Amino acid sequence: GKADGEAREEKEQEDDPEDVVREVAKFKAKESWDMILTAITSARNFKWLRQRLTGTRSHAALMNKITEFVLKDGPIDVEKLRKALHRQVERARFRLKGADAMLELLSKDYLIPSVRYQVLCGWQGLQFSTKRISDPLPHCLDSASLIPPNDRVSLEIAFGRLNEWSITTLRDAVLHADHNYKMSAQGAGPGAETFSLGILPQARFLLATLGMLTMPHQATGVSQLLNSGALALTQTIMRLAGPDSQQASEDPSCNNVAAVFEESRSKPQPPPVPISGPELAALMKPGVRVVRGVDWKWGDQDGPPPGEGRVIGDLGEDGWIRVQWDTGSTNSYRMGKEGKYDLKLAEPPPLQEKEEEEETDIVPDSKNAKDDSTHPTSLIRRACSSLLRTLTICMGVHAEIVQREAVRTVCELLRVLVESGAIGEQSAQSNSGTIACLQHRDWATLGFIRSVATSSTVCHALSTPQWIDLLLRIVGEQPLNTALTRQVLCLRLLHSVLPSWELGQQGQQMDSIINQLFSLLGSVLMQCNADPVLQAIDTCKKKKCPRPKVALTCSHSSTVAEELVSLLRTLHGIDSWNRLINDYISSNLSVIADIVSDKPKPLQMSDTEGQVTISQTAAVLAVLAVIGSVDSRVRLGGLVRHDEWGVGTVSGIRQNGKIVVQFHDLQAAKLCKLLNLCRVTEVYFSVDKLPMTDSILNTWGSLVSLATAGFKPDREGGRQARTGAADKAREDVINRTLLRRQQVRLGLLKASGVLFHQQKNLRRILMLVSTLETAVADTAAEEEGLPKETVTLMQQLMSAATQPSPVKAIFARQELEAAALAVCQHLAAEVSRPSALPPPISNSNNTNNSSPPTTISNVLSTSPKERSKTPPIIPSKQHKQKKSRKSSPPPPVPVVQQLIEMGFPRKNVEFALKSLSESGAPSPAVLPTGGEGCRQSSTSSGDVPGAEALVSWLLEHPDIQVPDLSDEDGGSLSSGEIVSESESEAEELEDLEAYGITDSRSFKKRSDFLSNDDYALYVRDHIQVGMMVRCCRTYEEVHEGDIGRVVKLDRDGLHDLNVQADWQLKGGTYWVRYIHVELLGHSTNPAPGSAVKVGDKVRVKRSVTTPKYKWGSVTHNSIGVVTAFSANGKDVTVDFPEQSHWTGLVSEMELVPSSHPGVTCDGCQMFPINGPRFQCKACDDFDYCENCFKTKKHHRHPFVRITEPGASPVPAGRPGKYHKKGTNLTGTLVDEWSRCVRNLIVSSRENQASRLIDGRGSYWQSSGSQGKHWIRLELQPDIIVHRLRMQVDPADSSYMPSLVVLSGGDLLSNMKEIRQVHVSATDTLVTLLQDVTEYYRFIEISIKQCRSSGIDCKIHGLSVVGRIRAEDEDVAANISFLASDNEEEEEEEEVEDERSNGPRG
Repeated sequence: GKADGEAREEKEQEDDPEDVVREVAKFKAKESWDMILTAITSARNFKWLRQRLTGTRSHAALMNKITEFVLKDGPIDVEKLRKALHRQVERARFRLKGADAMLELLSKDYLIPSVRYQVLCGWQGLQFSTKRISDPLPHCLDSASLIPPNDRVSLEIAFGRLNEWSITTLRDAVLHADHNYKMSAQGAGPGAETFSLGILPQARFLLATLGMLTMPHQATGVSQLLNSGALALTQTIMRLAGPDSQQASEDPSCNNVAAVFEESRSKPQPPPVPISGPELAALMKPGVRVVRGVDWKWGDQDGPPPGEGRVIGDLGEDGWIRVQWDTGSTNSYRMGKEGKYDLKLAEPPPLQEKEEEEETDIVPDSKNAKDDSTHPTSLIRRACSSLLRTLTICMGVHAEIVQREAVRTVCELLRVLVESGAIGEQSAQSNSGTIACLQHRDWATLGFIRSVATSSTVCHALSTPQWIDLLLRIVGEQPLNTALTRQVLCLRLLHSVLPSWELGQQGQQMDSIINQLFSLLGSVLMQCNADPVLQAIDTCKKKKCPRPKVALTCSHSSTVAEELVSLLRTLHGIDSWNRLINDYISSNLSVIADIVSDKPKPLQMSDTEGQVTISQTAAVLAVLAVIGSVDSRVRLGGLVRHDEWGVGTVSGIRQNGKIVVQFHDLQAAKLCKLLNLCRVTEVYFSVDKLPMTDSILNTWGSLVSLATAGFKPDREGGRQARTGAADKAREDVINRTLLRRQQVRLGLLKASGVLFHQQKNLRRILMLVSTLETAVADTAAEEEGLPKETVTLMQQLMSAATQPSPVKAIFARQELEAAALAVCQHLAAEVSRPSALPPPISNSNNTNNSSPPTTISNVLSTSPKERSKTPPIIPSKQHKQKKSRKSSPPPPVPVVQQLIEMGFPRKNVEFALKSLSESGAPSPAVLPTGGEGCRQSSTSSGDVPGAEALVSWLLEHPDIQVPDLSDEDGGSLSSGEIVSESESEAEELEDLEAYGITDSRSFKKRSDFLSNDDYALYVRDHIQVGMMVRCCRTYEEVHEGDIGRVVKLDRDGLHDLNVQADWQLKGGTYWVRYIHVELLGHSTNPAPGSAVKVGDKVRVKRSVTTPKYKWGSVTHNSIGVVTAFSANGKDVTVDFPEQSHWTGLVSEMELVPSSHPGVTCDGCQMFPINGPRFQCKACDDFDYCENCFKTKKHHRHPFVRITEPGASPVPAGRPGKYHKKGTNLTGTLVDEWSRCVRNLIVSSRENQASRLIDGRGSYWQSSGSQGKHWIRLELQPDIIVHRLRMQVDPADSSYMPSLVVLSGGDLLSNMKEIRQVHVSATDTLVTLLQDVTEYYRFIEISIKQCRSSGIDCKIHGLSVVGRIRAEDEDVAANISFLASDNEEEEEEEEVEDERSNGPRG
C-alpha cells in the first residue's frame, strides 16, 4: 500500500498542473459540505437530546431547579432520585396500558349493556354505582409530570381518545333521548305524559359518561372537549331533564334589609328579683341594702319609712341573718328559718351583661347543604353542573394556552346564563329560560365567574361590550331591596376585568365606560331609590308620628356607591385609565361653584345654557364621592378588622346587630358584634396621580372657600329668587335645589379633607386668596376710599374655625358625617318617591286661601324672615286642634350666641346690642327685648358692635332690669290676651294636674342650660325629698316621661346615682342621676285611698287612742299641715306647731275644714268661703266658692284656685265649663272601645298593649316583679263603666291571674280600691266591674297574684261596655280639658243671643 501511495504521488506530480488545481478545489468543496452537514446533524441531535431531557420551554424553571440541585453542596442520594424518576415512568406506562385496555373493551360490540356499564363504573372507581372502592381517577399526568415528552404525548393522546369516545357516546345518547322527547311531545309513543330523562335506558350511561368527563384537564384536554361540543351537549341534557320544581319554587331574591338599626340594639333587661325563697337568701351578702319582706312580723324595728338597713353578717346555717338598720339598731331576722323570709332587697341586683358566645361560633356555609335526591333525573342535572363547573375552572387555569375561541365560547355561555338569571328572572316563562335561571343560581354565579377571571385572556373575554352592558344594567336597573348582593358582585367582577384593558386598543370603549360609571354613581347618590334601609319606619307608640329608623351600618345606596367608588379609584391608579378619569374630574370641577354658591341656578332637566342640569349635579356628586368617599360605616362586602381575628370581608348583616365576617387568615366565617369591628378602607384615592396645575389649584381653592363659608342671605335680589324657590318647594314638599346643594357641599367637605392630606397641596391651596365677598369689610373700605383687603384661604378657615358652632363639641367627626349623610339620603329617597308624600292640609271653609303643610320643606326652603311671614295653618271648625303653645324665639345672631356661651343672659345681650346699635342709648324702661325686632334693628344699623363692646356695656350695667315684652309698642295685655294665655297654661299643666303638681312653672328645664354640669348643680340645689320629678332622659328601667316622687337623696358627687324616686310607670323605686330628672314641684294630691293631700290641715282622729308611731308632743287638739307622703302611700309627714316632721298613718288623720276669713262669694254670698277659693285674674275683687265656680258660667275671665289662705294660686280656667257632647244620649250603652276608653297604658311591654283589644287571639304578657303588673284605662269624660271583662286562658298555668284588684280615681295618685276579684282555675271570661254608679277617670287593673306563685301574667283581652252618664256638669267643672272643642265659638254665640234677646231665664 505504501508503494501504491508513492506511485500515485509521483503520477500526480507528473500530471498537468491545471488538473491538479481542479482536483484540489473539488476536494475542498466536498470537505466544506461535509462539515456543514456534520454541524447540522449535531445541532439536531443536541436539540433532540435537550428536549428529551428537559422537555419544552415551559420547563425552564424546572431546569433551573435541577441545575441548582446539581450544584448544591452536601450529600445527595442520586440513587433515590433515580428511583423516583423511574417510578414516574412506570406509573405513566401502567396508565397508558390501562387506557389502551379501556379503549379495546369499549370497542367490542358484543358486550351487553350491563357489562359495558360495569366497565365504565370500574374505570371511575365505583362498584354498583353506589359504593366507591377507590379514589376518583386523577389526571393522566398527575404524579407523572417528569416523564419524557414522548411518553407524555403518548399518554395524552390515549386519554384524548377516551374523551373522544365519551363525547361520541354522549352525543348518541342525547340524540336518542331527544328523539324520544319529541315523540312523547307529539303523543305518539307510549307513556308520553310521564316522559322523564331519568327513566330512559340510557340514563345510567349518561351518568357514567358524564362522570368520565368530569375530571381535571390540561390545556389540550380542555380545548378538545370545548371544540367537540361538550357545552352544547350539556345544555341539551339540561333541557331534556327539565327544571327542578323544588329549586324553581324558591325565591332567589333576598328581601331582608342588610342593615343594623339603632333600635335593634336594646340593652338586656335585669332579671326579676325574687320576693322570697332560697334565691333571695343567696343574694343576702354583707353590705347589701334590705327592707322588710313579705313575712315581716317585727313591728317598727326597722324604724320610720322607708326603713332600710344593711346586712352585717353572713347567713347562718340556722336560717337567721344579722341586719343593722339606718336608725342604728341591730337584730337578727329569718331568711329560711321556719320557711319564712322577713327581708327583701331594697334595690334590684346589679345587672350583669351575659357574654354572648355567638361571636365565637363559626357560621356554617349554606351552600354546603347538598341535594340528597337520588332520582336519576336529579343526578343527571348535578352531573351536568359539575362537568360545566370543572371545564370552566380548567379553562380559567390554562387560559393562556387554551385556544382563544374556546375561552370566548365559555364566556359567552356564562353571559347568557347570567343575563337569563338576573335580567330575565322576572319574566322567565319558557322552559329554557327557567333552566338558565337555575344554572345561574346553581353554578354560574357572579362570584364563581370572578374567581375564574385570573388571566388577561379571560378578562378580555369577560369585558366585551355585551358583558359590560349586562353588568351595568344589573347595577343600574335592579332594585336595591332585592338585588344588593348581585349588584355588589357585578361591580366586583368589573373590578377584576377592567384593569386588564389597554388604552391604545380600547380607548373609545374606556372613555364610554368611565362616563357610564360616573353617571351611575351620581344617580345612586341623588335618588337612593327603593332603598329599604331608608324606608324603614320606627312606629314607636311614644312618638306622635312615625320617624325613620337610624341605621348603624351603610344603607343599600351607600353600599353600591362605595363599590363604585372603589372600582373608580382602582382604575384611577392604573396608568391606562388615569388620564381619562383625570379629564372627567377636571371637566366637572367648574360646575361645583354654581351649585354651592349663595345664588344657585335652578336645576333643569335639559341642557340649557346658563343653567345647572340634573346630569351635571349627578356628575359632580360622583366626582366628589370618588375623591372623598361616601360612607365610612360597615357595609356588605366591605373590609373590617377584628382585634383577635384580623381582617375579613363582611358577607352578611343581621338585624340583631351581628355581622357575618369571612376572615382571610382563618378561612372561616364568624358572627361578630358590630362594636368589635372597625371599617377598613379598601382603596384609597391617589392624590399623587391627580394633576395639580395652577388652574386646578385655583378651582379647588375657590371650592374649599365656598364649602367652609356657610350660607349667607342675599342682600340685593336674592329674596325674590328665594321666594320663587320656596313656592316651588311648597309644591314639591321638599326643596330639591337646596337638597342637592347640601349633598354637593357635604361631598365637597370630604373631598377637601382628602386633598389636604398631602402637605404640598395643602400649602399651595391655603396660600390662595379667598373668593368670598366680605360684606362688612368691603362696605367700610368703599366708604373710606381704601382698597379692599385680601383674605387668604387659611385666614378664612381660621375665622370659620373660631366661630361659635350650633352643634356642641360632644360628637366625633364620623358621627356628624354619618348624620349628615343619613339626612340627605332620607330626603333624597322621599324626593324620588312622590307617591308617598303626604297630602297638603286645606281649610274646608275657605278653599281659596290654602296654606302648605308644616313639613321639612318649610325648614329647607324659606329663610327665618320668610318663615315668620308664612301664614299659619288655620284648621277648620269641624277639625279644630288644641291651641299651640307660645312660639319659641328665633335663633340669636352669632355675636349674641357667643356672649350667651360666655354666661350672659340672652335678653340682656340683645338689649345691650339694641342700645349700642342706635345713635342714642335709650333708657332700659323703654327699649324692648326679643328676637326678630332686635335682630332687624341691629343689622340695619351701619356699625355692628363687637363682642368686646357688648361685654364692656354689660359689665357697666350689671343691675339692668330688662322688661320681658314681646313687641316694640309695649303696653299691658288685654283681658282677651290674658284669657288666651291662661287657657294655654291650663293645657300645658293638664297632664301635671293629674298628679296634683301645682308649682312646676317655677323650675327651669334641661334645655335652659348649656352643659350637664350646670344643670346638675341646679337640680342638686333645688331638689327635695317628696318633690315630684319627671324623667327627661331614659335611664335603664326608667323611661323618658315617667313621673315619680323623690324618696331619697344622695348629694355626694354630681353625676352619681343621686336621686331615688318612686316612679309611676315603672311601678317602684329606682336611682337616677341629677341630669335625668326635671323638677315639677310638690304634689298636693291625696294619698291613695284617702282625701288627705299635701298642704291640707289635719289632726289625729278622736277614735285613735295611740298612733302607730306614738304621740310625741302632739295631741288630739293639735292641728298641722301635711308636708309629704311616704313611697308606699301609707305614712304621712305633718308639721305641727308642737312638733315638726311628725310621722303617722294616713288612716289616723282627718281633715280640718279650711276657711278664707274676710272673703265673700260673689255668686251665692257665702261668708266666709269654706273650701277652695276661686279668684278672678282680670277683676280686682271677684271670688267664687267651689259650687258657684262649677255652676256659674257668665263670668268669662280666667280664675285661679287658692286652697288655703296664703297658698300659691293655681290656674283653674273659666267657670261653668261642661261637656255638651252626648247630653241627649243619657243612659245609652256604648260598646265601642274607642268611644269608651280614651287611653290604654300597661306596666311593661308597651308594644304588646294593642293585643288586648285587637281581637286576634293573641295576648299581653307582663315583664317584671311579682304583683307589680297593671293595666290602666283612661275613660272618656262622659262614660261610666257598665261592664268590664277580662279574658284569660286556663292553659297558661302559672301565667294565669288568680287575684285582681280594681282601683279607680280622678287622679293617678288618688286611686282608691274598688273591689277584689278572685279568678278560678277554670274561668276564661272574668267580669271585673258591673253596673258602676260612680265616674272614674282612671281605672287600674292590678294583677296581684298568679297561679302557682307565678311572676308574670298573660291577659288575652279586655272588653268594656260604657253608659253615657247623666250629670256631666258637676264633674267637668274642675277639669279644663273636658271643654268643648268649639267652646269659644259657642260662647260667642251665647253672648250675641243675650245681647239681642236679653238674658236667659
